Amino acid sequence: MSLKYVFQLILLLSTVFGISVTCRSQTVLPKPSGVFVAGGTVLASGKQSDGKVVVGGRFNAINGVPRKNLARLNTDGSVDMSWDPGADSDLFYNPGVFAVKVHGDVVYVGGNFTFSGGQPRVFVAAIDGVTGLATPWDPGTSNAGFVNALEISDDGSTVYVGGYFSNMGGASRSNVAAVSAADGGALSAWNPGIDGAVYALAVAGGDLIVGGTFQTVGGQPRHYLADIDAMTGTVSTWAPEADNTTYALALSGSTLYAGGDFFNVSGQPRNGAAALDVGAHSVTNWNPPISFSAHAIAISESTIYLGGGPRPFSGNQNPGNLVAADATTAALQSWNPNPDNIVDSLTASGGSLFVGGQLLHVGGNLTGGFAVVDSVTGISVPRQLAQGSGTISSLQTQPDGKVIVGGTFTSIADVPRNNLGRLNVNGSVDTAWDPNPDGQITAMLVSNNLVYVAGNFLNIGTHFRRRLAALDLDTSVATNWQPDPDDLVKAIAISGSTVYLGGDFQYIGNSMRSRIAALDASTGLSTSWNPTADGEVLSLGWVGNAVYAGGNFTSIGGQQRRFLAAIDSTSGAAIAWDPSPDATVSVLLPTSNTLYVGGNFGNIGTTHRQAIAAIDIVSGQATNWHSDFAYEGGAVSALALLGNDLVVGGLFYTMGGQPRQHLAVLDTSLGAATPWNAPVYSNSSFPQNPVTALAGSGDHLFLGGNFSSVSTVSRGSLAGVSSPDVIFADGFE
Repeated sequence: MSLKYVFQLILLLSTVFGISVTCRSQTVLPKPSGVFVAGGTVLASGKQSDGKVVVGGRFNAINGVPRKNLARLNTDGSVDMSWDPGADSDLFYNPGVFAVKVHGDVVYVGGNFTFSGGQPRVFVAAIDGVTGLATPWDPGTSNAGFVNALEISDDGSTVYVGGYFSNMGGASRSNVAAVSAADGGALSAWNPGIDGAVYALAVAGGDLIVGGTFQTVGGQPRHYLADIDAMTGTVSTWAPEADNTTYALALSGSTLYAGGDFFNVSGQPRNGAAALDVGAHSVTNWNPPISFSAHAIAISESTIYLGGGPRPFSGNQNPGNLVAADATTAALQSWNPNPDNIVDSLTASGGSLFVGGQLLHVGGNLTGGFAVVDSVTGISVPRQLAQGSGTISSLQTQPDGKVIVGGTFTSIADVPRNNLGRLNVNGSVDTAWDPNPDGQITAMLVSNNLVYVAGNFLNIGTHFRRRLAALDLDTSVATNWQPDPDDLVKAIAISGSTVYLGGDFQYIGNSMRSRIAALDASTGLSTSWNPTADGEVLSLGWVGNAVYAGGNFTSIGGQQRRFLAAIDSTSGAAIAWDPSPDATVSVLLPTSNTLYVGGNFGNIGTTHRQAIAAIDIVSGQATNWHSDFAYEGGAVSALALLGNDLVVGGLFYTMGGQPRQHLAVLDTSLGAATPWNAPVYSNSSFPQNPVTALAGSGDHLFLGGNFSSVSTVSRGSLAGVSSPDVIFADGFE
């Protein structure tokens, strides 16, 4: 029984048998309200005969119109308001649509969803092109996995399904299957069996070409690319092998275009894209000079469009990840929409190319995960099309009560903000403060009149700053402080004129420093303090002369220390204090005599403490404070101290002996849950730390993470609630 249902059972028992689970629901503040979004991802698309385009992926809206992972666009890119099948899951985290195949009036879709078109459908469904409802066709599958590719036989009688699964159409099938287009049943004799995931399929007459990660097909050696008899399922003697993963296939006449991570196809050098003559069973001379891995291919008359993502050691012949190549000569056109991240799907329709992927901008225009690009000029329509739920990684309260919000997003409420913004005390967006970083935010800390910001950006506060910057709280402009780390910073702590940093870096502040460093707050240069950690540092804090570090390391400060250590702030050596948690410590909250820690551990030394503990600053032993956390596999990822209460956020359904969903307030004396209760509902049935950031401001508590509602009030990953300090402000105290 899942812990979600255990939580519901506890509530039922409390009603029937009078078990005490006293709680008090909290007021959710009216601001921030509206949609809190990041760019969604479009992973598949297909064109209908009327020019409309069906798109699938991971998104919650298209151009402001609510659509769950599946939508249809008119030829001008606007959303078809009459068609809304949706594809979602009550079992799998982050469901989506990975394959779209249009055949007549039916739209076949594949992915990792469990219902679509208003009906239970596992991984694959057929949607009526007029009504948007699921047809009776239901091959289904009963195991975990996904469907990545769909194709239809030339006569329309057979649907070919590729992905990662062990049964399909009521029969045992390994990663590829042929099922009846009439009833969804597997063709009894058709069963080649593939030992790896299938990402692409193409029907070429009597041949079914398969691309993916496999090494054998039908018991025969076939690497990443194979030919199967479409009628019998037997493996062809033709072995068009690649030397790495094949992601995309597209057929034009007898020419098959392939894209992937490969450098060679059938012994011929081909850097990410190739063309094969299916009739002659040979590789053609077509060899476009691209420097990326092709994930998507679209064909429009004499032009082959290739989209994909960066790959290492490619020679950088042509920067970018979306090009147009001549179908005969393979020469690249000057056409260059310049998307800012991976392209996963391409569909040509009329004079437009519909581009989907893990991107936010195309041609400098904000598009979200989907864009409509002119196939001649390469200019994209300047609007955000695909939207998904944003995530919050950090919240910081200023001395004046304003709250800085960092994470991965493109707007807060209706105000455009890229990954970093600020809320006024009442929860409205501060429209005057906009540092506009071009990448995600991983950590922040306010000190004096600055906020130190870490993340995966290159530009922030109107200046070039790689991964780390100090921003003026009044102007949002970056100061001259520029440590320039070579990898992500994930934790920040400040003591006087010293800024302590933890993360994955090896070089920072003009010095070699392994995952932990101390920088001068004025110059940005590393001090001589150099503890060196052998694993990532995720959290930092300090008390007195000790700097406390939590993370995934086993050695730090010259000593063996697993996941948690105290380091002398002068020498950089680990002190004798050694609580020895048995797994990752991801968050620290120090007080004068106690260090509160959260993570996914089960024990502190020999004392059982699940995911949260209070550790004595002097002895390094877990105190008697015990939250009675009982969720195997759960985690605590955010802590905040408000008065005499400890606010806890993460992934859990019980805390402090009471039902508490992902957010709880604990008494700092005993660890028991207070009556304050504001349940958080995740964006998915399999949440990953729904609450990852907490900040108090006046009578308000702000929480951020990856959630859809708080106390049944719809809130997209960012919410304000009444503080634990004012739960009796209604006169009942």
